[in-house]
Amino acid sequence: MYKKILYPIKFEEFSLDVLSCILNFKKVGTEEIILLHVIDVARLPMDKYEGYHPEDVKRLTEIADLKMAEGIKVIEDAGIGAKKVITVGIPYKEILRVADEEKVSLIVSGRQRKGVLGEIFIGSNTDKIIRYGNVPVYIPKYPAIFGADKEACRRFCENFFKKVLYPTDWSDCAEYALQYLKGLRGAGIEEVIVAHVMDEKAMRLQPPEKFKEFEKVDKERLEKVKEELEKGR
Repeated sequence: MYKKILYPIKFEEFSLDVLSCILNFKKVGTEEIILLHVIDVARLPMDKYEGYHPEDVKRLTEIADLKMAEGIKVIEDAGIGAKKVITVGIPYKEILRVADEEKVSLIVSGRQRKGVLGEIFIGSNTDKIIRYGNVPVYIPKYPAIFGADKEACRRFCENFFKKVLYPTDWSDCAEYALQYLKGLRGAGIEEVIVAHVMDEKAMRLQPPEKFKEFEKVDKERLEKVKEELEKGR
């Protein structure tokens, strides 16, 4: 299902650790991982009339190329095809462009640093990739970011789909997500929790008998999804 993965890499503290974790997608058929580094045009020194200087781009490209070598080796050592792409532009636009050109089936993205309050923020680029893209996005929360030890990280990476929460609102998008969930059977899923939240505000306006009717229908739908997953349909 996820034959080709795009991993935009910024060479942050946990970039290679997260990459090692992604290698486990091989269990669900991953054949190639594309490492993408975008040289952010907004961070390049600009000349008032000529824009950025090609020499700056060349220097940063050479640095990125050297840094990517380790990541490429990690991928190839795992028996997965590897490719590196270095571009210049607005990060989220370049990520979506490359994803489209390469026809990837998954983008792995996410901010890997803690903010001032110790929280892990998604980051504006990832938010825009989700908002404007048409490819599934996986946002890993690598345990070491939260201070976990190496053993905890290893266990997590070996089976990061062990227990899955599938919230559904019965929409077409939720059904689409269910099909992706079914495609993850080979990834080591042991349990799926199927959930539906009834809109409290809307339900308050309903008489008790109508509420019970909605609740009955939702429970029946949940049971149907549960049976589908158990039977492997």
